[in-house]
Amino acid sequence: MQHYPFVVDERPFCVWGSDLQDRNKHFLERIDTEYFRFAADSFARNLTEQSKLRAGLGLRLTYSHALEAFLALLFAGIQAPGCVLPWLARYALDDLRALVAKVQAKKAILNRVGLDAPNWQHISNTVHRCLVLEDKDKEKRIKTGFADVWTLLACEFASDPVHWEYNSIKHGLRATPGGSHLWVGIEHEYGVEPPPNEMQYIGGSEFGTTFTQVERLGGSKLNIRLRRHARNWDPDGLFMSIDLTAMSIHNVVSCLLILNGTPANQIRFVWPENLDYFDVAKDRPPSLNNLTFDEVIDENEIKFLSREEILATYRPVEQP
Repeated sequence: MQHYPFVVDERPFCVWGSDLQDRNKHFLERIDTEYFRFAADSFARNLTEQSKLRAGLGLRLTYSHALEAFLALLFAGIQAPGCVLPWLARYALDDLRALVAKVQAKKAILNRVGLDAPNWQHISNTVHRCLVLEDKDKEKRIKTGFADVWTLLACEFASDPVHWEYNSIKHGLRATPGGSHLWVGIEHEYGVEPPPNEMQYIGGSEFGTTFTQVERLGGSKLNIRLRRHARNWDPDGLFMSIDLTAMSIHNVVSCLLILNGTPANQIRFVWPENLDYFDVAKDRPPSLNNLTFDEVIDENEIKFLSREEILATYRPVEQP
């Protein structure tokens, strides 16, 4: 009987079984590393006048899904390379956000691949350890290019508005597709919009979402408010980020297969044909801006309800 102790961030587990090594390798060999690029291509082909907002929303969801899948696979490989699937079955988004925060702060994380207080460059070097080219400048640029992309993607993943938007799209389509535009002007009279010719256009996009986020009031767990958010994004930036994320997933799987016994000469790593693609992707970030807007609530004017007061608003159903 085999066993494999591991942690998810710092939460300990131990998985048992008679064929853990074979199952781990079997799982890794069957990961479809091209799925997210396929999905992105499908939505990109439908960015037409009739369906562009739906296709844009699908592209955004694909991006967020791919980003979570990549980071989960990456940290599973860092913390449990010999048993990836159990790690993936036990992680939560909070674990990923905590691990991303540690890497961004260059804090040590529990790992089995020899990382000491890692940053994204250290992690890229580890993932691409078996990527050895005769052209050393090209090899270095590939490893640095992925590290730079992962730094950008990690900042996106750590952003609360990005996290809220992702949840709003994937849980019941609570986000409304369509971007927003911002104009500003000085009121001549309180509450009366200035004339159109006096309004200054700040910027915007036809692609984005509007969604509502629930927030606590006064630190209460029971009393909450709704706050509206509007996010804009660039479909081209999304597509490039998905493309590079799919390559990253492929390379993480390649690294893990080598760590689990597959000869390195049977494994391939992938990168953009034109390495300038890394720089273009950095100049076309997937997210453009976030606007938060709603009424102002003065918490001092509110009498928060207690648990008992809330339950008291429900009356027992009278029996016939």
